[in-house]
Amino acid sequence: MPARMPSVVSTQPVRSRIMGAAAALKLPTRSSVSRLGAAALDRVALPAGVELVDDDPEGALAFVDRVFPGRWRDEVGRAVTAGSTALSLRREGATIGFCLAKGPGDATLGPGLPWTALAPWGPPDPGVGGLGPLGIDPEARGGGLGLALVAAAARWSRDRGLRAAVIDWTTLTSFYGRLGAHAWRVYQRAEGVP
Repeated sequence: MPARMPSVVSTQPVRSRIMGAAAALKLPTRSSVSRLGAAALDRVALPAGVELVDDDPEGALAFVDRVFPGRWRDEVGRAVTAGSTALSLRREGATIGFCLAKGPGDATLGPGLPWTALAPWGPPDPGVGGLGPLGIDPEARGGGLGLALVAAAARWSRDRGLRAAVIDWTTLTSFYGRLGAHAWRVYQRAEGVP
């Protein structure tokens, strides 16, 4: 029998602050009955003239490179190369937003998917995927496109057989909550106080 590990006690004061959360979003079918209801995703439609496309990864990557350069560009590029889907939100042929959609069959696991073993719905599940990172061009913000993008990406995932999606490392839990998502994991950062 292994020896019991001693408790770690610090005499240093510690300050903790919330760094972000992982939000869980159930993707109910129209015929299912859930506490969220199918209407949570289906009531938020894309505006007229705006479409979600899943067949232009180069266009999505060019958008991310232009609007969200740096870490997101690298993360999305690696995920697309490994088989994830970069969804593009377009208006009049121009990309105005993007969302990375990951499924359990993807060759690489990214933010969201490593946590499926800890999710409240049970062990790793082929019906669980991930959404994000995602974003809207700053010039197109303020008209509800962000929420419409999340709803459209969730419906896209649901149409491919997923029942839930994890949106990892966000501080926007009330935003995603408008579609029925809830925080199921909160990240904190503890710092020693001198």
